[in-house]
Amino acid sequence: MRSRRFLLCGWGGAWLALLALTAQAARWTLVDWGTSDGTTLTPYGDWTQLLRHGTYTQYLNPDGDSNHWGIAETNGIPEGSYAYFGIRGSTPISLAKGHKIVATFYNQTAGEEYLYARLSFADADSPAPAETTNRWYTMYRTAGPEVPGYSLAELEFYIADADMVLAHNAAPTVGNHYLVNISKPYNNNAFVLTKIELADEADLTAPTSPANLQARLTAVTAGCASNAVELTWNAATDPSTHATGVDRYLIYRDALLYDVVDNEMVQYLGTNLTYIDLTVAPGRPYAYSVTALDAAPVGIYPHGTNTSFRHGNESAHSATATVTTAFWDSDTLVNPWIDLRYAGAIRFPDGADWDYTSAGLAYYPAGNSGYNPTSELPGSLYAFTKYADAIGEISIPIPVVSTNADELPRATALQAPVDLWPPAYDGAKLPPPGDTGRAVGLAYHPATNGVSEYLYYGLCNYYDTPADAASHGCFDMDLTVGTGAWHLAGAPPSNVFPALSAKIAFAAPQDWAAANTGGRSLIVGNTYLSGCAVPSHGPSLYAIAPWESGNLPTNGGVVSAVELVRYSSGGTLSNRNINWAMDQFGEGGAWLAISNRAAVAISYRRSVGDTWYGDEYGNNNSTHNIPEPDWGGHGAHATDWKTGVMLYNPADLAAVAGGSKAYWEPKPYVVYDFNSYSLMAGGGDGNAGALAFDAGNGYLYFMEHNGDPGYEYGYGLIHAWRAEELNRPELDLALSNGTLRARWSTQDDGSSQQLQRALGLDAAADWEDVDAPESGDGGTKESAPLGTTSNAWFYRLHVAR
Repeated sequence: MRSRRFLLCGWGGAWLALLALTAQAARWTLVDWGTSDGTTLTPYGDWTQLLRHGTYTQYLNPDGDSNHWGIAETNGIPEGSYAYFGIRGSTPISLAKGHKIVATFYNQTAGEEYLYARLSFADADSPAPAETTNRWYTMYRTAGPEVPGYSLAELEFYIADADMVLAHNAAPTVGNHYLVNISKPYNNNAFVLTKIELADEADLTAPTSPANLQARLTAVTAGCASNAVELTWNAATDPSTHATGVDRYLIYRDALLYDVVDNEMVQYLGTNLTYIDLTVAPGRPYAYSVTALDAAPVGIYPHGTNTSFRHGNESAHSATATVTTAFWDSDTLVNPWIDLRYAGAIRFPDGADWDYTSAGLAYYPAGNSGYNPTSELPGSLYAFTKYADAIGEISIPIPVVSTNADELPRATALQAPVDLWPPAYDGAKLPPPGDTGRAVGLAYHPATNGVSEYLYYGLCNYYDTPADAASHGCFDMDLTVGTGAWHLAGAPPSNVFPALSAKIAFAAPQDWAAANTGGRSLIVGNTYLSGCAVPSHGPSLYAIAPWESGNLPTNGGVVSAVELVRYSSGGTLSNRNINWAMDQFGEGGAWLAISNRAAVAISYRRSVGDTWYGDEYGNNNSTHNIPEPDWGGHGAHATDWKTGVMLYNPADLAAVAGGSKAYWEPKPYVVYDFNSYSLMAGGGDGNAGALAFDAGNGYLYFMEHNGDPGYEYGYGLIHAWRAEELNRPELDLALSNGTLRARWSTQDDGSSQQLQRALGLDAAADWEDVDAPESGDGGTKESAPLGTTSNAWFYRLHVAR
């Protein structure tokens, strides 16, 4: 005879009164499934009517342990049909906020199995998607859907009122109910349902507020001190009697939801909680706070119009920590806030040949040799068109700054898009699973070592690329021949995995390559491994030289490679890039050289706010709801996305090539967002397009996905930044009639010029602003009277854009 304990109680108000008087967590068994109807226990008042499908269910005694007795599906259930298991009574149970339904399953097999189930308070038989009046709700498991063999697992569902949104458009579940019915959306008799319970154990208590938040200046690379902000704080606790535990922390910057420290990082960091903000501009104040969230299945993730929602209980904000960033102090690294000035945008040629152009971008210095200098810039751009099926060449009209797309100049097609992909994979243009989507990179490289100038490409399947696929090749400049594809570093299985190298391509300076990579001056890489079991936790870069033998390799040949950076593709969290989250990826790279300053730029989209895997709209645990909530795309999502570039110190990549740094140690020293330049609502679609840099004329080009608002579907837009020096005017301090003033002349460069003073000139000098900032408009500026004091003030002019 099984030994089971139950709490018996009265109905309606008596049941609720019992809950109020119960000092500890309590559960009430509705049904404890046995090995037959006769051995199944129904101890809850008049809730004695069993609900189960007469054909599709079976009782099981999997191993003789009475705790594992129960009911499961039968074999051979037709597609689209479902079993169900439940209990019903004639007197309602009044369910309120704080209650939950718990279903316990036993995995009777040796292997790990995925467990999913949904429940209904209205439907007494099998769920039918067309019967939307009978709602079904997805149940939840904190530990995830994987259940080890020969083990028990609980699924639960929180009772929600109108203030507890569990899924977008879901109805509240508080109130009187006469039945609880459970059905698994995937028929799998590995799982035995052993019991269904009521509980008052829902975690509705928020964690404590994070304490001792500190903000300090830091740096992640040599030669660029104090250009980032590091936050530290003490761990929060989850004091609820039914605590689900602190799950993650939300970072707020200037009172807005900014980023997340996810559960994996929280577990890894332990009590050394930290976050580094790389997107701060020099010489500006920032205010931060942090909140903690638990793992309770309450609410939905913040997204779009639902930004006030939270998945889990959120703590109060920590005390605010403020910091003012330092002025830029590096003479060797590109400062994007000063060295890059937005020059405007360019439209693609009109016509179907150029739609969905968003991948692969290469600048060709000798292109468009007859260009018109009054309306065009020298050179041309090559780009892949729709789904990377073809490649074409366009002119570069002089960019225009405007929020009206009709005022932007259109490029001219110099070479119409053509399909040049070599049939490298037994006649197909992509390896299995098929020619359905290419991830591509593109770069121009001049003639080297007796090999002509070419457009070099990277190529792999956008999703689930095979490890043994050749990934690189080239096109001639006349777009007549495609050559390749080649393996990197060795023949399979010794080759570089294709999805690590196929989506970024750009040329490095030959002198740098000669000093650090054995002359390999073509850089290739990627920032995302889609469908490859686990994502890359940051960009990967390799230096190659397909011309190194004096001839290009044949199809299936090998190109040697020098690794420059690569991050963890698994659980080694210490080897991740800074703040890397799910689905962050990019499609381009460029070597920026501005005067004596340099940087390796990698385009990418970064997540903003919370992150999750599931529905785009922030629904959680609603995959199997009936009716379904509004759906977006299923996958990795975030509250918002921003597009921009990560800038790396070339010296860090050289250190990896030389063996003095590990491949995962280089980190971007700054992140520069492009969203404010988008003409699309909300800053675009959050995808990071390709980059190209014209070193001779100092233009950085960025191709924004679907960035042209003049089209309903899929036209890219090319943005341009001019690399230039800011005018650094000389400051003239003049004493006239006993009054001290500062004067200087400006150029019309759109800069901001701030007069400042300090009592010393050492590195720790506390510079304070004098007057309001002036604008670089070509005029002469003069300060207000500076006054006289006994202090010896030093004055300077801070110039920024």
